[in-house]
Amino acid sequence: TLLLQIAKQELEREAEERRGEKGRALSTRCQPLELAGLGFAELQ
Repeated sequence: TLLLQIAKQELEREAEERRGEKGRALSTRCQPLELAGLGFAELQ
């Protein structure tokens, strides 16, 4: 069971790294949306 716990922790760490990498890639490729001041109809 110790090996399973270690493997689970490693998988969780790798998943967190992937989420971070995805966020960094998106932030460099896409500009943030400017939604301030837009009305409900404009957002639809």
